Amino acid sequence: AVDGTLTEVLRVLKPGGRLVIFDFHRAEGFAGFVQKVLFLMFEGESARSWVTVDLQALLKAKGFRGFQRSFMAKGMLQIVTVEKAR
Repeated sequence: AVDGTLTEVLRVLKPGGRLVIFDFHRAEGFAGFVQKVLFLMFEGESARSWVTVDLQALLKAKGFRGFQRSFMAKGMLQIVTVEKAR
């Protein structure tokens, strides 16, 4: 599903167009413990497995560039920005 979604995003973006992703990131320490509890209570297997994906490598393999990432909520969430090559 993610592969198909990224293929479609790449298709519809203009060259130099930007993709912004706001999603989970695997947290460490106490925040990681809280995240695991929340995943067990509220999320399915897809969310638990998604945090193990190397998003930077996946986006680069699809043809995106300029990977930038910032973290929120003690590393449990991330904002990723990439752009379609010109």
